[in-house]
Amino acid sequence: MELREIEYLLTIHETGSIRGAAERLMIAQPSLSQFLSQYESELGTKLFLRTSRGVVPTPAGEIFLADAQKIRNIYHSSMEQMHDISKMKTGTVRLGISTFRAQSLLPPALKKFYELYPDVSVQITELDSILLENSILDGSLDLGVVAFPLRKLKNDANVELLINDEVVVAAKKDHPVHRYVHTDADGRTWIDFKDAARFEFILGDVNTRLGHIARQLFSACKKTPIVKNENISAALALAMARRGLGLCLTYASVTVARGSTEYLSIGRDGVYLELALAFPPSGYRSKAAQELARIMHEEIGEL
Repeated sequence: MELREIEYLLTIHETGSIRGAAERLMIAQPSLSQFLSQYESELGTKLFLRTSRGVVPTPAGEIFLADAQKIRNIYHSSMEQMHDISKMKTGTVRLGISTFRAQSLLPPALKKFYELYPDVSVQITELDSILLENSILDGSLDLGVVAFPLRKLKNDANVELLINDEVVVAAKKDHPVHRYVHTDADGRTWIDFKDAARFEFILGDVNTRLGHIARQLFSACKKTPIVKNENISAALALAMARRGLGLCLTYASVTVARGSTEYLSIGRDGVYLELALAFPPSGYRSKAAQELARIMHEEIGEL
């Protein structure tokens, strides 16, 4: 088994489709399909089942891919140790983060990192929190930004608190919800969620952090959400709220000062979500990954 072949097979598994894998690998889709068919023929067994929604591993494929992941991890760990010996003159850090958070949290940290280590690359993978945890556990990421409560990772020395991110209600300035807004002496604006719940909301999927938090808030105040859209991505929900199409929950860390939108704390004390940096529980922790984590603490921890 060659490393190139391992990368092809694991990328197919990670993306769940031949097309998605070909795009990530930057090769032609027919070429990747031909490779997979030929590889399975040589093995004498199917590694993936083709479905209408993409490809999924067969039982034999699960075993094969688990071993392939171990080989890739060993190779990556060895290379990182060599790069550390060369004093970070080259190397790669595999970083995982959710798409919504990446656009606001990452750029300042990446800018600082590349200024200090211009020859070390950061390979970014955008995934939801639960998938990020899986990728950290299996060693396919060196570092990930995850949200508490953790579902699979353990809260131990490999998990470092990064920031307490406030969950806020996004509302256009002329939205009638502002009739119920309170303003403290320090200028902080907040709303009792039972008052916000009078109005239409744009909700994310229940399996997302914001979607889950929203439903907990509705349940706590014994309100049934008024909603037309309840499986919307966090980015689209915020864009819709800014246009006055409803209210939505978002994170204070991703808010951008816009003249037409206000962000309201929930209750007097606010609602917060802890974000953390997580390393794989086993394996070599490269100096590059440690340096990126340090810089992210400095840049993001100040928000």
